[in-house]
Amino acid sequence: LDFDLRRYGMLMLVGGGVGITPVIGILKDLFLLPATEPPPPPCSSLQCVVVVWVLQQAKDAATFLDVLEQCAARARESTGGALPNIVLRVHCTRAKAADIEHPLYTGRPAFGSILDDAAAQHSVKSTLIFACGPTRMVESLWDMSSVRNSPSSRVDFHHETFEF
Repeated sequence: LDFDLRRYGMLMLVGGGVGITPVIGILKDLFLLPATEPPPPPCSSLQCVVVVWVLQQAKDAATFLDVLEQCAARARESTGGALPNIVLRVHCTRAKAADIEHPLYTGRPAFGSILDDAAAQHSVKSTLIFACGPTRMVESLWDMSSVRNSPSSRVDFHHETFEF
């Protein structure tokens, strides 16, 4: 992306299926820079990153689940606010509850509730919702972001859309 994600108080990064790919790139930039690179500046504004990945089958989550969990581990190990908190939610729309465990969930995500829960734990004035995936999901998130703008809270939206 051609702007600084760290200027927001909260990020909601949503990937639908293979739309998780640009989300993984963003997460690596925020949480997993190689040891040979200088550390990123402290995320003084960025307090929380909410990651929602929507896919059909739980077995497909193995593709990037290790990277998501590495990012979560780095956030937990971080001291002094150098890295923001991270919330991981992987929604498997066709999985049975008996086949999954945290951070996997069954069914479609309630994006508004997920964002509200994270916002209730962090006092932020600006949020970026980034979405990449099927058109219907992206449009739903865009609509959600527009109605959440108010004089006291700004919600920006950025998307990439692609489908097979």
